[in-house]
Amino acid sequence: MMAQVLQIVAEDTRVCPCCGESHAVQECIIARRIVAPGMVAQVPGRYFYCDKADEYFEDHELHAWNEAQVGGFMPPVTVEFGGAAAEGMMENERNDGAAKAEAV
Repeated sequence: MMAQVLQIVAEDTRVCPCCGESHAVQECIIARRIVAPGMVAQVPGRYFYCDKADEYFEDHELHAWNEAQVGGFMPPVTVEFGGAAAEGMMENERNDGAAKAEAV
């Protein structure tokens, strides 16, 4: 699956739930496009990547993080991987993180 990887957050060797083999699994932030009636938005998505199956997947924790990024979009919503505004998305995420750090 082709996706625009914005950042590799971590890499951990473990039994991959996607392919069932033990290998390095990357945790990545990728570009996603959210398409809903009357609007299109670029949001980051956080997924694990299995290079053996060439698949991105999420666990419960990453699913919750991804849902929070989508916010209050009402169904039907289509998520597409590999959006164009990648650098702007990463800049927004860095700014959000700085604001949260300052608030603490």
